[in-house]
Amino acid sequence: MPRGFRGPLGNAVEVWTPQDLSPEAEGFNRGNHYLSAVGRLAPGVTFEQVRTGIVVYSRSIAEEEGRIYDGGYWTTVVVPLHEDTVGGTRATLWVLMAAVALVLLSTCVNVANLFLVRSFSRAKELAIRASLGCGRGRLARLLLGEALLLSFLGGVFGLFLAWAGVHGLVRLGPEGLPRVDEIGLDATVLLFTLGISVATGLALGLAPILSTSRQDLTRDLRDRSRDGSGGRGFRRLRSVLVVAEVAVALVLLVGAGTLIRSFQAIRATDLRVETGGILTYEVHLPTSRYPDGQTREAFYREYFSRVASLPGVEAVGAISWLPVNGGYNNWGVTRPDLPEDSEDRGMQADVRVVAGDYFTTLDVDLVSGRLLDEADDPSNRNAVVVNELFRDRLFEGSEVLGKRIRVGGEEWVVVGVVENVPSDVFGEIAPKLYLSHAQFADDRNWPLTQTLSYRGDLGTLIPRLRQELGAVDPNLVLFRVRPLDEILGTALVQERFSLFLMEAFAGLALLLVVMGIYGVLSYLVNQRKHEIGVRLALGAGAGEVQGLVVKQGLVLAGVGIVVGLGGALYLSRWLQAIVFEVRVVDPLVFGGVALGLAGVAWAAAFFPARRAARVDPAAAFREE
Repeated sequence: MPRGFRGPLGNAVEVWTPQDLSPEAEGFNRGNHYLSAVGRLAPGVTFEQVRTGIVVYSRSIAEEEGRIYDGGYWTTVVVPLHEDTVGGTRATLWVLMAAVALVLLSTCVNVANLFLVRSFSRAKELAIRASLGCGRGRLARLLLGEALLLSFLGGVFGLFLAWAGVHGLVRLGPEGLPRVDEIGLDATVLLFTLGISVATGLALGLAPILSTSRQDLTRDLRDRSRDGSGGRGFRRLRSVLVVAEVAVALVLLVGAGTLIRSFQAIRATDLRVETGGILTYEVHLPTSRYPDGQTREAFYREYFSRVASLPGVEAVGAISWLPVNGGYNNWGVTRPDLPEDSEDRGMQADVRVVAGDYFTTLDVDLVSGRLLDEADDPSNRNAVVVNELFRDRLFEGSEVLGKRIRVGGEEWVVVGVVENVPSDVFGEIAPKLYLSHAQFADDRNWPLTQTLSYRGDLGTLIPRLRQELGAVDPNLVLFRVRPLDEILGTALVQERFSLFLMEAFAGLALLLVVMGIYGVLSYLVNQRKHEIGVRLALGAGAGEVQGLVVKQGLVLAGVGIVVGLGGALYLSRWLQAIVFEVRVVDPLVFGGVALGLAGVAWAAAFFPARRAARVDPAAAFREE
């Protein structure tokens, strides 16, 4: 394959080997369902035709071989490759795209507000130009040129920030986000940025042009400072823009608050296992030197003995799949004591192969019976430990200890029941059974993840682990050495990444709100300086003037908050697909965000209000 080739899901692959599917192959079993096929549709064939044909064919095989599961047949799931690639992240990406659109809208509203203020402040200048003979077309070219130049420069600067931001986000991007390392600036992004910049420039340049087309030169050449508002229509439009900024910011802040609550709920999930002070690592045994279960088990027995004697090591064990990594090795389990046609005879369960003191290491509680121990070796009868959910589903609350089950082509005796340990960080549990590696090592060369409970410094412990491994077999290495807490953090990286982006968008929107309210009120104070001077000269107190300005800002913010709450109620349903065990309409989040935004609006209005209260009446009259 060419350099840089990636698999269908974007994973980097360096070596391919042929899959042996012959009946004579080791581990061949038609009950295994672990392969994924990728096919290309023939010309003229629709996806639905292919899906229907494959489903019908797979069901006929299931009927022929009697592979029935919970009253239904094993079948093949057929989905488009695109859906298989991004299906798990589609909802998150749409929510983030909506957040981007809202930030873009808020930015355009903010810039439009500033342009409106600027155009009104230049009304006298434009009137003077017109009175001196400058035609409408020339004025239009002047204003459009200025708007386009500012928009273009803003777009160029924005592209630079985008380039730096994308590089930073790619570094922070989770592995679970498909093709995150391929995100970058391309021709589409450049054209979109250029189009937005030009469109914004044209739109913002049209407002003063339309204003000059209706100019009353006599009126505009007079001093307009007494008006201080630009007319009722101008005031109304300016207020609407501020309200829109506040509403957009509230929607984004509610989204960020909901994701924060969801993330807190995930972190608060009881994983039922000890995660602190647990080190995990892998040791892969090559089949060429460890060809059978006896040699593999002998290795683990000797290595565990050496590791357990190290200072600071409290317990050591191993498992074929860590609890936080999701479901894996889901096998069919049956009860030999029930008739073959019984619907309660079988079910699916996650199979885990354990070695050493795994249950002790992760502090998994024993509910009844006993745990697997050294006596469960190949010479002893096959012993298995199950979890509570397995017991309740297959045996429906009846006594399970001493009962026989069939899995992996063999019969096993249930010797113990342990508590339900979630399969992932979201608390999802599934029926599980635990097999002793000593009794099941001949099934295959199981890649076990070793778990070690320790006290002390990892900086001194890890070299000792490598040293003891070299003493047993100098050709082996420790692989993926990570604390269990770090693995939990990796499992949450996509949620943390989405939360980070939403917080960044919400923070940017909040900054735009502060700029918008502060800019508008600062302009109003400057324009109404004469009016404020008159009020102060007639006996109005500084606090009264300050309250007048703050009130104007809070009224705009209040209307925006009400509008934003309505928008957040409508759009929050989008979040339902990506949040965990929280209500998307949470009074605590909605109320907290509304109060917080009101506080920010008050802070943004405070400084212009304080400046208004310090206006010198005499100086204001002289300027007038």
